[in-house]
Amino acid sequence: PAPPPPIPSPANMWGGGFDGRQRQDSYPQEPRQQQSPSPQQQVPQQGGYQQPGYAQPEYPAPSGPRGPGQPDPFTAPAPAARPRRTKLWVSAGVGAIAVVGLATLLVVDQGATPGAAASTHTAAAPKPTPSGFQPTASTPAGQAEQTADVFLTAWQGGEFAQAASYTDDPTDAESVLSGYRTGLNLHGLQLTEKSATAAGLVTFSVTAQVSSTAAVAEGATTAPTASSTASTTGATSTAAASAATTSASGTWTYTSHLTAYKKDGGWYVKWDPTLVAPNVTDSTHPVALAVKPGAKSVTDADGDSLAASTQPALENIAALIKKNAATTEGTAGLEIVLEDAKGEIVSGSASELTKPVSTATVKTTIDPTLESLAVTAVGQLKRSSMVILRPSTGAILAVANSAGTSDVALTGTLAPGSSMKVVSTTSLLLNGMLPQGINTPVGCPLVETVQGVKIHNSTDSPNSLSGTEDFEPPTTPFSTDFSMSCNNAFTQWWQQMAGGKLASTALNYYGLNQPWDLGLGSSGSYFTMPSDQSGSELAEELYGQGVIEANPLSMASVAATVDTGQFHQPYLVAGLTDLKTASPLPSSVQSQLYTVMREVITSGTAASVGFGAGVYGKTGTAEADANKDKNPNGWMIVFDPAKDIAIAAVVVDSNFGASTAGPEVNYVLQHY
Repeated sequence: PAPPPPIPSPANMWGGGFDGRQRQDSYPQEPRQQQSPSPQQQVPQQGGYQQPGYAQPEYPAPSGPRGPGQPDPFTAPAPAARPRRTKLWVSAGVGAIAVVGLATLLVVDQGATPGAAASTHTAAAPKPTPSGFQPTASTPAGQAEQTADVFLTAWQGGEFAQAASYTDDPTDAESVLSGYRTGLNLHGLQLTEKSATAAGLVTFSVTAQVSSTAAVAEGATTAPTASSTASTTGATSTAAASAATTSASGTWTYTSHLTAYKKDGGWYVKWDPTLVAPNVTDSTHPVALAVKPGAKSVTDADGDSLAASTQPALENIAALIKKNAATTEGTAGLEIVLEDAKGEIVSGSASELTKPVSTATVKTTIDPTLESLAVTAVGQLKRSSMVILRPSTGAILAVANSAGTSDVALTGTLAPGSSMKVVSTTSLLLNGMLPQGINTPVGCPLVETVQGVKIHNSTDSPNSLSGTEDFEPPTTPFSTDFSMSCNNAFTQWWQQMAGGKLASTALNYYGLNQPWDLGLGSSGSYFTMPSDQSGSELAEELYGQGVIEANPLSMASVAATVDTGQFHQPYLVAGLTDLKTASPLPSSVQSQLYTVMREVITSGTAASVGFGAGVYGKTGTAEADANKDKNPNGWMIVFDPAKDIAIAAVVVDSNFGASTAGPEVNYVLQHY
């Protein structure tokens, strides 16, 4: 049969002068009548296909893929078209010319001579057209090479449907090839064959010119992938959570492999998504993302470097801000990640192409004087942690942990104990449970049984310190229940407080139970509690136990909110745009909280600590193990309106808050 019309040579789809394996000319190709391979016949993969990996940057040799004299397409302009050297294979009855390296085939029909007399014999039935690509090479390695060549040429030229037709799975192949171009914002691609074996294994290099998407990478972490052989540092490169449209571009170079095989008289590329790029699957594709440069240095409020601090908490803060600072200075880096069908980055898939260059200096809110006092204070007892805030703004002034202690100050997940009663009291007042306010008579029985669970009054009151379990008669004003920290004055409201009232107060007035962005590059949770609890769990949450988790940062914020009557989200870097807000406390509620928190200092559980005038606070003792009240966590939260500071401290596995965290907090107040 006469040959079908030729397919136009693949055009460079992306510009930039990368027109394919140094092919500057336009080469005709003979179209193949492609047929899908027979599903009844299974052909095993040949040649021991290997997982491709990243390689050292590998650019096309100046000699070109097949012969000397070809310029490097990345540095030289395309030369003028010139004749191509060819080789000629001759077989009986058919002449075939193949352009080596291009796999461009010209089939010459040796049919009847024009003008010849018609045959008097019955014509034989035409032979069926073979399926697959029809190479002309005389050796298996040559045939595999030519099959790979037409596939790579079409892929490089952006003819994805044509490239996919040379594989045994055209649908998936076309989808993956298209996703490769889109995700990488590809503007140049060069595919160069390196070798081919008789078993059909073809090795080729990939040099892709990629650029980032408009969005900056958020939360992606650079680490070598399992199959990677690239020269990457493996360092974390989490980008800032800024919405800036930083862009970057670079060259991604690696070596890959494919397998070509013969079936039903034709040749196919055995489709495997990993031949496109390492670790790619049918449902993932590589994406190029910009990595923001972060900061070159991080300082305290006076301009001194935090990196030089001996306090691990500040070293951690400096490291995170350096990496993730939202700054427009410096030069963005570039990384490649795998993205799944939902548009989510595959964990651990990122690989760094270029490092960001940081030039900015970021100043934090850390006050060196208060930081020094906090470090000294937490040094008094083991496993101590403290945070100091500026109530009027939310600025974090100090973060400290005792030697050998993890960063509990910012990352602790501890029950807040009775310090949570500040939030509970606010909720009781807001929801009308105390008709006479803090003067409402509320008894505090020895034991409150809630749905079969017995809750005791083992608190940090003076009676408890002497070994006697605390209780209050029914005529006791609620203010006394609060100042003496009697648990069952709170647990008894579990039925009336159902429906999420406590959690709603924590969120809507104290800004708790939601992510905060402190300026470290991403938002984090510093206080968690269920949004709607009931029964014994709610009863325990009302006095700061149950499943509530807090740390000194979140509890210092509670004290600061009472101080000013308005929640100000804590922060370490000024100028953040995603600070959370909350409703102001009603003035009547704020004034009553002032009263009961002052009574804690003057006549309640913290009376023995020795706090000065103008200090308001709440002690806390949180049960931390199965043996109730054995080595509890001691809490103390305070605020001093005149000094515009709020402090929270916790001493883990210690004693009552009044005897552990209280003196540490008082040390700071006395020396500031």
